[in-house]
Order: sequence, then C-alpha cells, then structure tokens
Amino acid sequence: MRELYRFRFADDIPYGKVAQRLLLAALNVENLVGEAQMRLDADFHIDRATRVVEIDRSSEVGRSIAKLFTRYLSKEFGDGCYTVERVSETHRPAVSGTAQGGKP
Repeated sequence: MRELYRFRFADDIPYGKVAQRLLLAALNVENLVGEAQMRLDADFHIDRATRVVEIDRSSEVGRSIAKLFTRYLSKEFGDGCYTVERVSETHRPAVSGTAQGGKP
C-alpha cells in the first residue's frame, strides 16, 4: 500500500514554479539527510497534464519534503492555491516479476 499526499493546483498558478518549489524542497531535505537516504526514501511525481503532485508520505524523508513544499507554496502563492489530500493506493511494483534483461 502506498501512502501519498496528493496536491492539486488552481489553473492560475504557474506549474513551472510548482515544480521548482518541489525540487527546492527535495534539495533542502537532501542537504539534511544525505544523498543516499534520498535515493532510498524519496518518492514524488509531477503530472503537468492534471496539475497534480504526489509525494510518498510513508517515510520521514517524504513527509519532510511535503512539509517544506507546503510551506513554500503557501508563502509564495497563498493557502488557497492548492488542495492536498491523503491518499492510500495499492502499490504498483517498480520492477516486473522477471529479471531485468532476462527472459520470462
């Protein structure tokens, strides 16, 4: 089960700036926890078409990214620029059941 924060943005918010703020939040968390911990625990997704950002909240790293991201958005665009909800999804495996490069 994946535990996510799902952010949706108003049409008048420049989505490029949203993506920049997410990457800034991730970079600042990486400065605290290190590159290795970010590679292990950070998981987020930007979907420009639907104006949605999803951040995995199952680790302290993900929760920290979400906290900073939320603060950056509120300071720059105001509290009404987005909605956020907690979402639980069935986890989709990142790798198929066969070995990479191997035959099924």
